[in-house]
Order: sequence, then C-alpha cells, then structure tokens
Amino acid sequence: MKTIKAAVILSALLIAGCSAPIIKSEGARIDKALILNLKTGSTTKAEALEAFGTPNEVRAEHGEEKLLYVFNETVTPTYLGGLVENKLKTERTTATLELILKDSIVYSYNFKTTHR
Repeated sequence: MKTIKAAVILSALLIAGCSAPIIKSEGARIDKALILNLKTGSTTKAEALEAFGTPNEVRAEHGEEKLLYVFNETVTPTYLGGLVENKLKTERTTATLELILKDSIVYSYNFKTTHR
C-alpha cells in the first residue's frame, strides 16, 4: 500500500511539476514606461529611435512617416519535464506601437496589446 501511494505521489509530481513553459518571442519587447515618456509635438524621431530601437516597418503616407514596432510572444505549457506540450493552452500576446511623425517630430502614437 505504501508503495502504491509513493508511486501515485511521484507520478503526480512528474505530471504537474518539473517543467517550464516554452516561450517564443519575435521582435523587441515594448517598454510601457518609455511610451509614457512620449510627448506628442516635442519628442523627436531620434529620441524615439533611441528609446525603441529600429522599427519593424517604416512607411511614408500623406506627408507623414509611420514607425511600426511589433512584439509577439507565445507561452506554451509543458508537462513531464517538457516532453509533452499543451498547444491548446498556448497564450499569445501581441504588442504594437505605431508612431506617426511629421517633420521628424512625434505627432501622434497608438499602442495596443492583445492577449489570447
């Protein structure tokens, strides 16, 4: 009886613990504190590039320049020491920052985070 209890406890520990999620990310993480430092009408393009780095995409439209920053992260839980992945419970987070510049000054910006 003691052997069965020990085997059940050991099995439960192996299934529940001893594993870390698989984390995959693309792009640079966008620091919300840096977004709070943005001042529309005075933050320069050089200051934005220094704060956020190289954008994922740059577009010019209607006399405006748009800098787009995108960060994607997926977290997939694993079990049995990482041997089994539970892709049904994968969590996806996407953060997008769009800076709109006129004459190399931040005119407006939009920050959005989605979590699924």
